Amino acid sequence: HGSDQRESMVRMRSETVLVLVLLAQGLHVQSAADIMTPCGLSWPASPRVHQGGNFAAADAPCIGLRPLTIYHAFHWRFKNVRSKLDDLKNTGYDAVQISPAQKSIGDGAWWERYQPVSHQCIEGLGSKEELKELCRAANERKVMVIADIVFNHMAVVAGGDEWRRAQNDKGFKNELLGRIESRFAPLTRDDFNPWKECKPDDWDNENRFEVWGDGSWCDLKPTERVMGIHKEHLDQLIECGVKGFRFDAAKHIRPKTLSDYCDYIKSKCPEAYIYFEVLSADAKMHLETTPIATSTDFK
Repeated sequence: HGSDQRESMVRMRSETVLVLVLLAQGLHVQSAADIMTPCGLSWPASPRVHQGGNFAAADAPCIGLRPLTIYHAFHWRFKNVRSKLDDLKNTGYDAVQISPAQKSIGDGAWWERYQPVSHQCIEGLGSKEELKELCRAANERKVMVIADIVFNHMAVVAGGDEWRRAQNDKGFKNELLGRIESRFAPLTRDDFNPWKECKPDDWDNENRFEVWGDGSWCDLKPTERVMGIHKEHLDQLIECGVKGFRFDAAKHIRPKTLSDYCDYIKSKCPEAYIYFEVLSADAKMHLETTPIATSTDFK
């Protein structure tokens, strides 16, 4: 590598985290040599080889054009990602994951991107046209753009303490439900699961579904209206040129609902690559979703 490329590599590694995709079934990746395909075949171990490939494992039908290395452009604006594509490609990345593209409560702190206000528009890190330009330029360089999808919940409208109080105060409960309908129209209170706090022991068991996390999440119900709006969001992303999809908080979404999302994506973009965030070191948790798509955690 020349000096310019070495400097670029050092700069990028200091800016964000390289996500070596640990997307093999239940495998925690420690190095490039450990990355396995769903068929059990090893990827080339050379760090200079970063070519994706088509894999159609029978137990994970939503695996598509699978990248080897993903650069996590964490909370970057679309224009900034676009400006780094040549450096990314030259360094060896074949995919880049962007932060959630939907309208959220703000675009200051990173966590605000994970509090959706509307999935019907792309806003916060750039416009729909800027996302299109990013995808167009990435496609020219054979770099996949992966969108981060937040479909489990909407933004917080009240703290956990307020929701706990509301369970014994009908008037206050109606006030909080009114906040939901005002903030997230055209969604209504019927598009959200009844309030239920996730207890400490419930994060990795069957009780993790249909819960409001720490008590403040506005947990979505997969109603016809919710699914329709979510599919509109997927349509926008696919129209822009997104070919990869990472589902946030996937372990809190029923596998049947995840499968519906994946089937829809595949009907629109057969080559799409899909993976789920399943924050658990328990292999059994990952096995619940591996028949649908691969998964990652933070281990």
